[in-house]
Amino acid sequence: MFISYDFVALALQAVGGAIADTNLSNQQMQDKGVHTMVAGLAFQVASLFLFSVLCIEYAWRVSRSQGTTKPTEYSYLTRNIYFRMFLGAIASATLFIVIRLVYRLIELQNGFTSKIANNEIMLMVFDGAMVVLACLSLTVFHPGLTLEGSWNFRPSKVAHDLETLQSINGIIEEMGVVTNEQVKLGVRGEIDGA
Repeated sequence: MFISYDFVALALQAVGGAIADTNLSNQQMQDKGVHTMVAGLAFQVASLFLFSVLCIEYAWRVSRSQGTTKPTEYSYLTRNIYFRMFLGAIASATLFIVIRLVYRLIELQNGFTSKIANNEIMLMVFDGAMVVLACLSLTVFHPGLTLEGSWNFRPSKVAHDLETLQSINGIIEEMGVVTNEQVKLGVRGEIDGA
């Protein structure tokens, strides 16, 4: 849902930017482009706010249910300090991106010629620095630290793969096909007997 909303917001911003950039001599069309970009930014802020509310609500439900639910195969990971730091990094990155989006929304409110749109220091602080901080927080507290080697390991998948392998071996035995293991045993027997 969030990715779909983000795609719509980015598409609106791209269309608005294209309209504004291709109609530099036509102020009315340039204003329409800027308004389309502002609509895209506002939609992105709203969707990110919805995402944040849903995350907070989910975290609240999880914290309320601690101790009342049956442990899962990954419950040991959620008690890890790295997991909590990763959650903090996601929250921080989301906050940094919200700050950037709100700044961009205010910046474009009066078009490209506004005082805020032409203030380079504000641009570096509220646009560039916020993206850098969001990236750093998710790089330093990467989810790989949280998963502790469980990145590709899923016990349920291993169990399923083992059952599949056993059923394939059973079919091979029923068909009377000689397996690699049987060939190895036979060769060893011949070598031992010689």
